Amino acid sequence: MVRRKRPYVPKVKGCYECSQRRINCDQTRPGCLKCASRGISCSGFGVKFRFREGLSRGVKTLKWQMEQTRETRVHNMPVITQAVSPMCGSSTCSEDSPTNGEDFVSGLGNTVTDALEDSIFDLDIPCQLIDESITFGDTDSNVVSSTLDGSDDLKDGSEKPGEQGLQLCSSIDKPASWKDFLLDYFSMKIAPEMVVIDDNHNGWRHAILPMAQSNEIVMNSVMAAAAYHLAGSIGNDVVSQALIDPSQLYEFAIQGLQQRQQLTHQDFETQQAVILSIVVLLTAVMVNGCTDFPIMFQMLVSALDAIGGEATFAELGGEVAEFSIRQIRKMRVYAAPLLSPDTGLLEILCRAEESFDCLEYYKRLYPQHADVFGVIESIRQQAYNIYLDRALKSCDASLDVNPDEEGGEREGSSPSEADAEPLIEHFTKTLEAFPKDAPGEHCLVWPCYIAGSASRNPRHQAILEGYLERQYSRNGFANLLRAKEMLRYIWDRGADRDDWTAILPESRVFVM
Repeated sequence: MVRRKRPYVPKVKGCYECSQRRINCDQTRPGCLKCASRGISCSGFGVKFRFREGLSRGVKTLKWQMEQTRETRVHNMPVITQAVSPMCGSSTCSEDSPTNGEDFVSGLGNTVTDALEDSIFDLDIPCQLIDESITFGDTDSNVVSSTLDGSDDLKDGSEKPGEQGLQLCSSIDKPASWKDFLLDYFSMKIAPEMVVIDDNHNGWRHAILPMAQSNEIVMNSVMAAAAYHLAGSIGNDVVSQALIDPSQLYEFAIQGLQQRQQLTHQDFETQQAVILSIVVLLTAVMVNGCTDFPIMFQMLVSALDAIGGEATFAELGGEVAEFSIRQIRKMRVYAAPLLSPDTGLLEILCRAEESFDCLEYYKRLYPQHADVFGVIESIRQQAYNIYLDRALKSCDASLDVNPDEEGGEREGSSPSEADAEPLIEHFTKTLEAFPKDAPGEHCLVWPCYIAGSASRNPRHQAILEGYLERQYSRNGFANLLRAKEMLRYIWDRGADRDDWTAILPESRVFVM
């Protein structure tokens, strides 16, 4: 008689305290009775994430490469190659891309699918490319879910994300270790750069990473951003030897968005994951400096419209949604002038106040830094005023066109270079007076980029360019290289540079 196998019964896990003491938990909620009887504060139930100092064993061979490259960043200012998305410069970034909420990623077309057909992840060795003879068809979603399901617990993190010296091992011990490393890397290298003060309230770490553990699309987005930064820090060749391909991770994230493009038919958890994923991907295009920014931002706006707008999203989503909305409001205003002069003018006039939500959030948390936050607010507002001053003059000049005159010459279309000089002078003085070692100096990239675009004085240009170089030395974001190149391009335009608000969108790079 054939022996029948017993049906599999999933193991029920108790609270963290009971599991540590190796006793059966009674599962009483919200806190178990066994913890209460011993006077212990029960942690509750669900996945717990622990960030600790130190590095996992799977990330300890390449420290010296990062130490060496960090010293030479400012002097060499290299242009990162190969780490740029394969979508950069593609037709999918055109102005004709769709904007409706139902098909908010359909504009990507077959670009992602075509790229994925060439190479996918091996299911046995992390990030190992499999034989090209394997076809990519109806089973593509299964490959993605079985490879990048985000089911592994986060092993390592850090309470000190500012620590340098991350290392990577090309011989990975287990399938999850490369994911753990990229999550750690995102936590320590990218999350601190996205907030005014890096602390336990940093949603880029404490909101995004837990969601990445349970959601495939967020996991892929986080890993793509981390892998691009890693490639820029230690070189693409070294990263490829470790069998990590940033472009593939990026493509998988986009593929996940394509599979969820009918957003109005998804549950709220999926909608929230899509919004958060696009926010992270906008960070990824900042990290690698590629030109996917316009379509990424368009996807974000369309996705928000599909679920009923910011108010609906914030009302249903709790703390994670509140964090997302604060980031979106800041990104929306910063992105607008980089898309078109009309969009920039409208968004700054209508939404500039909302963009200070992140700063107000930290003002409430750290009243002792109120003076520093006031300086940051002043610098950002001055940048808004500099942009509005030029954009409104361009708008007025366009209204002065006389169609009866030959060539439609505009009256007042060439304001003197001295018009904006007092604004730039005040801006640079405020920037130079920023307290040393005070928190938040790294949050002034966008204001300095705008002021630099308007600057005509070599002294001002040197100050603002020097700021961008210092921040690149600090964070290694390739968009700062593109920002410096764009400033040089504007400064070399001669008489045409007065209309710099119309030149900014040419870069198609998200500078923030």
